[in-house]
Amino acid sequence: MAAAQDKAARALVVEAQLADDADEVARSRATLDAALRAAPVRAHLELLASAETEVVRRRDALDAAVQGVPSGVVQGIPSRAAQGIPLGAAQEEPDAGRWSALLARVTAGDATIEEAVRLGDEVVTGRADIVRSRAESARLSRRAEELADDVIAHTEGIDGLTTTHEELLTAAGSLPAAESALAEARRRRDLRRAVDRGALDLEESVDRLREWTDAEQSAREAYLELREARLDGMAAELAASLSDGAACPVCGAQDHPAPASHTRAPVAAEDVEEAERVHQSLLAARADAAARVARLRGAQETRLAQLAGDERDEEALDDEVRQADAAVARAKEARTAAADVAQELEQARRDLEALMGERLLSVEAAGAAEAAATAHERRAGDAATRLQARLVRHRDECPCACVDAPARTATTEDGDPKEPWDPERLRLVAERHRAVRQALGDVVRRVDQVEESTTRLEAQRATTEAALAGADFSDAQEVRSALLSPAALQSLRDRLRRHEEALVRVRAVLDDPDVVAALASDPVDVDATAARRDATVEAARRAVHRLADAQGTFRTGAALIAEIDAHVTALEPLLTRQVVVAEVADAATGSGSNTLRMPLSSYVLAARLERVAALANERLAVMGEGRFELRHTDDRRGNGRSGLGLEVVDLWTGQPRATSTLSGGESFMASLALALGLADAVREEAGGIDLQTLFVDEGFGTLDDESLEQVMAVLDTLRDGGRAVGVVSHVADLRHRIPHQLRVLKTPHGSSVDVVDLAAG
Repeated sequence: MAAAQDKAARALVVEAQLADDADEVARSRATLDAALRAAPVRAHLELLASAETEVVRRRDALDAAVQGVPSGVVQGIPSRAAQGIPLGAAQEEPDAGRWSALLARVTAGDATIEEAVRLGDEVVTGRADIVRSRAESARLSRRAEELADDVIAHTEGIDGLTTTHEELLTAAGSLPAAESALAEARRRRDLRRAVDRGALDLEESVDRLREWTDAEQSAREAYLELREARLDGMAAELAASLSDGAACPVCGAQDHPAPASHTRAPVAAEDVEEAERVHQSLLAARADAAARVARLRGAQETRLAQLAGDERDEEALDDEVRQADAAVARAKEARTAAADVAQELEQARRDLEALMGERLLSVEAAGAAEAAATAHERRAGDAATRLQARLVRHRDECPCACVDAPARTATTEDGDPKEPWDPERLRLVAERHRAVRQALGDVVRRVDQVEESTTRLEAQRATTEAALAGADFSDAQEVRSALLSPAALQSLRDRLRRHEEALVRVRAVLDDPDVVAALASDPVDVDATAARRDATVEAARRAVHRLADAQGTFRTGAALIAEIDAHVTALEPLLTRQVVVAEVADAATGSGSNTLRMPLSSYVLAARLERVAALANERLAVMGEGRFELRHTDDRRGNGRSGLGLEVVDLWTGQPRATSTLSGGESFMASLALALGLADAVREEAGGIDLQTLFVDEGFGTLDDESLEQVMAVLDTLRDGGRAVGVVSHVADLRHRIPHQLRVLKTPHGSSVDVVDLAAG
């Protein structure tokens, strides 16, 4: 019962508070109702204001357009502003029909203006044609007079050319005899030159033959002397090759008590052969020189016979050739000149005929140009008359006043008005007419726009008044006062909704049978109930604060989560790239997914190792009698890395095995073969440059005699290439196999080096 009484007390308190707020709630309801009724009317008010603004703007534009029309054109049609008509007044706008009629009259004058411009162009073109035709007629008349003088001059020139041509033909007739005399003179002169040159060549060839004969004799004596000396020294050469205990190649004796010796400097067989070759070449050169002397003598005798006793020298014959050549040149010049004069004479006759024809054409063309000038003058006069008539008619019919105005501005340099057909004056007339037509067209369009906007304004005003009446508003100001912003409207609705919900909850509590029974019992302690209410309100306030803090924390956390998601999204490409880079790094370092655990450096060196092994096998095949072969392997050994491993293939069994299974001598041969293979690989990479010095340290003691012999054979082949091969060993047998030695001698006082050369003795 106490709980029910407490609940009833709290409900009564809330009901009392709600009752206290009844007046405020009623006002809020009235405000909300007025705002809801005013909201639909707002759009009508905005449209009405826009329509009024548009009417004012278009009326201002109309007044501006009317001001743009020349005053003389619009007399009697004042603008609306001049009439003082206020906005929204019932008086009608200026008569649109009068403006349209005025525009129609001006537009009707377009054809007249276009015709006038065309006739003006025709007058200007005709006058220009007159000037051009008269100038052409004068030019052609002058040309005809000039051509008459040219005809007389050409006739005199033709007579002179005819006389010159006859004289040149006579001179050209002597050309065959002159050419024959020139050919004979040149033949004798050339023979004399050939005889003189032949004498010099013959003398020179005889001297050369004498020189070759002396050289050949000297070479023959030298050859015979060397051959004799060679034969004399043969016994001494044989004696020089004898040695104690060796059989003599001549007598077979093994004792040589008195070997022969050279009595003079020894002569080699090559020296004798070279002397013989020189002698034979000089003998051939002497024969060639003798043949040349014989040829020159025969040719000289033939040329002297052709001269037939003519004893004149070359200078006299040159004079004869020059005189004959001059006679031929004169005859050829006359022939060429005669041909040129003939062509010139023919051309002169054709030019004379052309001049006479051109003169006749010039006379005829001058007459035609004068006739054309007369025709142009007649057509230009007719066009000027028609132009004046069109301008007078346009001035009478069209209100644009464009005909007389340019007459006051288009003047000549002397200040006189320009002719009606003047292009500048007609241009001004046409421009003024077009300007008036465009201005009137703009006024008519503006009048239509004003009428249209006024009609829309009246319709919008009627619609707005109907909307005010339907929403129970007296005027627009009342509507504007009732309007609320969307936020204020929503706040008002929320406050009323919360009041209704609180009232429903209180009534539900008070209608509860337990509460009704509690109210019927003893009175409730109102003060205690009020105290509990205050405590409850304070607890609710604190809960609201905690809720606000929690909501703020939630929003902050949500923002941080969104930021983290953005960072994760941005990091996804980097994470993907990191995976790729890590895989590449593992492959390069031989870790991770690299199953062979082979670093990149080992992979690169493995290719070199394969080549070194191939070159080493060439050496190992000799030292190991072809039994073993080294082979590169990628197999891993235990947990170690792979890539630079070697295994041995036993070619006798065909089975591979580890290098650790080789005996000491086999390991030494394999190591030596690898060292030599590495040297060969270095030579290939260095462009064929050899390692000139190699040292082999120890290992020889592990070899048997046969293997030692094979290893030394391989080292000897290296020496054949010019290398210096050093062997460091304590094997005593090597002391007899290596001719050049450095022996290290150990004593209590220190070590010393002794150089031993077995090859020297």
